[in-house]
Amino acid sequence: MPEWWDKLLAGEEFTQPICTEDDNGNPWIRLRNIITAPYDFDAAFFNIPPGEALLMDPQQRIFLECCYNALEHAGYIPTQLKRVGVYGATYANNYFIDRVYPYLKMSGDHHYLQAQIGNEKDYLCAQVAYKLGFTGPAVSVQTACSSSLVAAYLACEGLLTFQADVALAGGVTLGFLQAHGYSPQGDKLVSQDGHCAPFSAEATGTVYSSGAGVVVLKRLEDALRDQDRVYAVIKGGAVNNDGGRRLGFVAPSVEGQVEAINTALAAAEVVPTDIALIETHGTGTPLGDEIELEALHRGFRTGMCAAQHSIGCGKSQLGSPGSRFRYRQLNENRTDAIYWFSSPADQPSK
Repeated sequence: MPEWWDKLLAGEEFTQPICTEDDNGNPWIRLRNIITAPYDFDAAFFNIPPGEALLMDPQQRIFLECCYNALEHAGYIPTQLKRVGVYGATYANNYFIDRVYPYLKMSGDHHYLQAQIGNEKDYLCAQVAYKLGFTGPAVSVQTACSSSLVAAYLACEGLLTFQADVALAGGVTLGFLQAHGYSPQGDKLVSQDGHCAPFSAEATGTVYSSGAGVVVLKRLEDALRDQDRVYAVIKGGAVNNDGGRRLGFVAPSVEGQVEAINTALAAAEVVPTDIALIETHGTGTPLGDEIELEALHRGFRTGMCAAQHSIGCGKSQLGSPGSRFRYRQLNENRTDAIYWFSSPADQPSK
């Protein structure tokens, strides 16, 4: 987090794209928004046999490390805690297809059960609970782009219903060929130049990246009682679905986002004028950005509550692993510019 934070303050871009060509002369964009040394893992520290560690999806290993490090950063000895809930999400597992499955075929499938446990998304959080001895809920979340935030929402629900006294929430994304890059041709979702420019007229698409992050959550009264360092307070939240109102399966709907905004504001017992900064999804796609701006326009500028708000988007510097750095921004009382923003895209008509 310190290195991440320093780069954000310096306005440095994490993706660092390099535009080149593939073997056939077609455009190819190489990226450097990667997890450094993603396969390094101290299996002995977690009492995991070497053979078992080799069969584990690196995303499971990284998430386990993040959970342990997050609790240490919060001032706790992870192995001395019990009523801890784990809520997390992971990306598609290419490691099993490219590395583990061929090994199983050669070895006669003798380790199939262990490989399944170490690679199925279902076991991401259960593995952490098992390795660290946590007895709270262990819930693996899969809601696509919203997975990490939904994990945090469910973690709050678990705390408020006293299913756990401490909760871990986060996610991990590791592309197996993370430093390989991508072709900008034939995909309207991805950036054509390797840069993500949310809400800008020059935006051409999103950039996918690798990353991982976990936050430690407690009930506020417990955190204050225990003299924990509180970075931010989650006052409320909401989860819904667009149903059939979207233009297509991968396109959101304005109505669904407005409903989520209104429900979250009501749950937090705040009004739009109480909000100073909005961290956006900000994919950098013309359709997605337009829909999101319209939803924010309707949700936050209604009636007498036509207040001015600042918006931010971590994807402009990070790509799209999911964002948790706004907690730190709130703690530092900062509002930073959106990287690669030059001129605004078309604004909502209302």
